[in-house]
Amino acid sequence: MQIKTVDPLTVVYSRQELSIREVGEASASILAQIQGEVDRAGVKPCGSWIFIHHNLPKNGSDKHVVEFCLPVDLPQGVTLGFPTWTLEAFPCAWAHYQGAMRSFFTKGVQPLVKEMKTAGLSISSESREIYHRWAGPNSPENEIEIQFGTTP
Repeated sequence: MQIKTVDPLTVVYSRQELSIREVGEASASILAQIQGEVDRAGVKPCGSWIFIHHNLPKNGSDKHVVEFCLPVDLPQGVTLGFPTWTLEAFPCAWAHYQGAMRSFFTKGVQPLVKEMKTAGLSISSESREIYHRWAGPNSPENEIEIQFGTTP
């Protein structure tokens, strides 16, 4: 576990209400739609895909808000078919996960949450996954940064 504050970042995004089980399947379609719109407009991505979870549920079936975000350099006057917004600075504890998605929670999320609790850190209602490398749900080559917001 490491601590940092992520700088503000402009993103194009889609907000959905999904269960954890639905995120993977829904993301394939939504990300393709956002990427198509960004390509059509000639806008340049400036970072990796970010999945922002609000009030992450403790089980796979309860729904919560997920925002699928692509950081962009948005030229003045360019409009997209998806909304854009600037994410605020984000103080967080974070860890790197590499591997298949079947172990993401047990070997990525749970150890980070445990370390945060041991360190006495308060966890905010927002968490983020930054997909630095994606090779498919079963690939051991996936590289994902897990971030949990911290509160004073």
